[in-house]
Amino acid sequence: MIGGASLGRCLLLFGWLLLGGCSFDPAPPQLRIATNIWPGYEPIHLAQHLQQWPDDQVRLFEYPTAAEGLRALRNRSVDAIAITMDEVLLLRETGIPVSVVLVLDISAGGDVIVAAPSITSVTALRGKTVALEEGALASYVLSRALSLHNMTLDDVTLRRVGNDEKRLLFQQGEVDAVVTYEPLRTLLLRDQGHEIFSSRQIPDEIMDALVVHEAYLTRYPQRVREVIDGWFIAIEQLRQGDAAALRFIAERMRFSQSELAIAYRGLRLPDRQQNRQLLQQQKLIDAVEHLHRLMRDIGLLSAPFNGANLLVGDLL
Repeated sequence: MIGGASLGRCLLLFGWLLLGGCSFDPAPPQLRIATNIWPGYEPIHLAQHLQQWPDDQVRLFEYPTAAEGLRALRNRSVDAIAITMDEVLLLRETGIPVSVVLVLDISAGGDVIVAAPSITSVTALRGKTVALEEGALASYVLSRALSLHNMTLDDVTLRRVGNDEKRLLFQQGEVDAVVTYEPLRTLLLRDQGHEIFSSRQIPDEIMDALVVHEAYLTRYPQRVREVIDGWFIAIEQLRQGDAAALRFIAERMRFSQSELAIAYRGLRLPDRQQNRQLLQQQKLIDAVEHLHRLMRDIGLLSAPFNGANLLVGDLL
């Protein structure tokens, strides 16, 4: 039998627990990650396919373009996104607090300008029409290609279109060249297009990263760490040439095995040790600051560079 004083203490303790007096932290909410179709992002889908985490803990949202994924992050419909570093800088300039937790890939030929057979070089684009998406990356690639040949965006006619429109415009001859990446690169080459520029000519300037919103990262770093661990398991399978893993990605991208091999030759996928070096050394900050300066020069950014909390390597 419980006395009145004891009952009172029990009720007081129960009320204290209800009010959050203990340090119990509820299970992390599902980590929602936005991606779009790109060979450098495919290992995260492979990791999910390999069941590196339960479906109720991590959910991948695949959008047709990066712009739609960025919109979802701004609206907080997702907590993280796989994007290019230039898009990271654009997010931060608009006040979205995100940090890079993983370098997914470094473009070494994966971002290209594909032109009609009659266009034999970048300089031949003068006065021609170039199709490109809204957003930073396409503008950056085209601007850098033109600048290497003493040209500017004013020397070409820009046609801003959705990614799904580019191929039809190219097939119909309504544009002379397309700024693009896989899988559209391979499709345009099938349409008799040819490369006149690629990111091989601007080494280490274009990279993709997994970025996480500060609100999620500060509260649930362990869930983010689990995704990173799954990522490295997936890319190790690719490094070993695992047939099932390569077949899974090829089927997702609707590529032949040979086309997939060519696509991955245009990318570097840093392993865990390389990621540690990238995220914990000043060299990457310097490279991103250089990218920021180039983007300011072509009018894509206006604010001064701010590297605070940009790179988070602790989860590696």
